[in-house]
Amino acid sequence: STIPELKPQIFSTGNPDGPGFSWVKKRWNISGAPRLSIRTVDEKSGLPRIFIPSALADNPYLDKSYLLILDSLPPEKRRAYREGDWDMFKGQYFSEWRKDIHVCEPFRIPDDWKRFVGIDYGYTAPSAVYWTAISPDEKIYLYRELYQTELTYSELAENIISLTLDNEDIRYWVADPSIWSKSGTNDFGLSGAEIMQNIYFQTKKKRITLIQGDNDRINGWRSLRELLKPFVYRNKGQDILTAKFQVFSTCSNFIRTFPSLVYDEHKVEDLDTDGEDHAADAARYIIMSRPKPSMTNDQREEMLFRKAMKKKKQLNYRI
Repeated sequence: STIPELKPQIFSTGNPDGPGFSWVKKRWNISGAPRLSIRTVDEKSGLPRIFIPSALADNPYLDKSYLLILDSLPPEKRRAYREGDWDMFKGQYFSEWRKDIHVCEPFRIPDDWKRFVGIDYGYTAPSAVYWTAISPDEKIYLYRELYQTELTYSELAENIISLTLDNEDIRYWVADPSIWSKSGTNDFGLSGAEIMQNIYFQTKKKRITLIQGDNDRINGWRSLRELLKPFVYRNKGQDILTAKFQVFSTCSNFIRTFPSLVYDEHKVEDLDTDGEDHAADAARYIIMSRPKPSMTNDQREEMLFRKAMKKKKQLNYRI
């Protein structure tokens, strides 16, 4: 009942592996749309394409010997063949990525959680912007996405402002360090960062804290890997596998591009920048800005109590 009523004319099957892996994944938009939804439309026939996932457990007629063969495969192939995981392949830079662990459904983020905006600027390449919140238990949530080409600095700033809700307390924007360069910008010699700050002030009548992203790529990726590590926590009597890094399912371009990144052949610790790494860079700037976790209610009450006691001591001292 969840599959749209269509009259498909062509069926094909395949495994998440082999020379045509990337082509198939892109053609059916396998990581970028909800399960069993219309993924793309064929340019020539106009027919919609639908991806129907299937795992080993869905076929009760497989011989047990085949299961033993799959269990002997390397981890990436085993996960691909047994679970039908299209986000796992040889040479993948972030092999820790698991959609079922790192992608969550949107929820209302508490107003008192600290929020930030991470920006990787591009004009011909997409500008990638992510609104981010950090919880009291140090989980980082990417909860809103702007991913668009051909935006000037002023247009990008205007878009970020318009997409930010009035009740969102954004502590700072952290951006690609290159936007502070003044070479070849405009007749007034302003950097991209200055243009964006000016647009914000003209629109909101106040200043925005815009900070340069830490461009230590290797340590940035290592920090991101730490957040990707899964761990188990117990909730209402159930063990749940999760990670400190979470992405809302609405951030489709992050979910599409992040698991596709591969190792650089020459810089073995880095990823290949010829890939679509804009979303990953924006996330890296956020993480390397080292945001402090939001306070719990108990921590907040204790802080207010300490402030009140300090103020009381100061008044007594003056008397």
